[in-house]
Amino acid sequence: MTVDDDAIRRCLEKLRAVTFCHYAQWVVEDPASHDYRVVAAILPANESGYDVAHRTGVIGQVFRIAKPILVPDAQNHPLYDPFDHTIEWELAFPVFDGGQMIAVINLEGSGSLDAGDEHWRRVCQAVEETTWCAPPPPPQASDPCLIETVPMLIQTINGDDQRAGIVGMARTLARAGRSTLLVGHYPDLLRGRGPTMVEASRQGLDASYCYFGVERRLDLLATGPATQDELLQSRGNWWDTCNGRYAFVLVTSPRNEG
Repeated sequence: MTVDDDAIRRCLEKLRAVTFCHYAQWVVEDPASHDYRVVAAILPANESGYDVAHRTGVIGQVFRIAKPILVPDAQNHPLYDPFDHTIEWELAFPVFDGGQMIAVINLEGSGSLDAGDEHWRRVCQAVEETTWCAPPPPPQASDPCLIETVPMLIQTINGDDQRAGIVGMARTLARAGRSTLLVGHYPDLLRGRGPTMVEASRQGLDASYCYFGVERRLDLLATGPATQDELLQSRGNWWDTCNGRYAFVLVTSPRNEG
């Protein structure tokens, strides 16, 4: 089913009026790259916004768990991806068509947000104008929306068969509904995208820029050609951006030889 741009725009306008938000975005998962692309947005005057959402923020988490997330104190929440220091709350929720999630609506604003049943009913009504629907239970502000992460360190000899087996394991977990992250050097999965962690370090960027979609619920944290020691020593630079966001984190590192 296709929803026209005018319908999406009307939906975002109504949501802005209902919630008094500063930002209202309609985000879809690109079927080719699995990027979380902003295809429509209402922004404050003179604000350019962004085209692709970071995978480790609130929007990425909603795509992975397919449930609404309300962050009432954005600047002090681990999921909030700092973009505007005036933002005090963020509400993101999935949009469904016949039980299938096809988009995420992201709203951000200042002050407080009424998250009661009546307010959520009006939010859902605005979405229904597109003929799609939002999940009926209102989000709970007290839910930190972080999940338990199981880390798996896999030492490898860089052979194609072994690498294919690890990627296959990750895909099996993801297709079973478990959000999964591969951490390692997989240039074939990058599809020409970047930066890797090695490149980001040189540019003074944090690890959130190095996450890329492989398929639904399967992401890659591209390390570049880091050694095992470098990868483990730099854990503090990337563990905080994936812990609590993925059910499984598969960390591959080359086995020391000799």
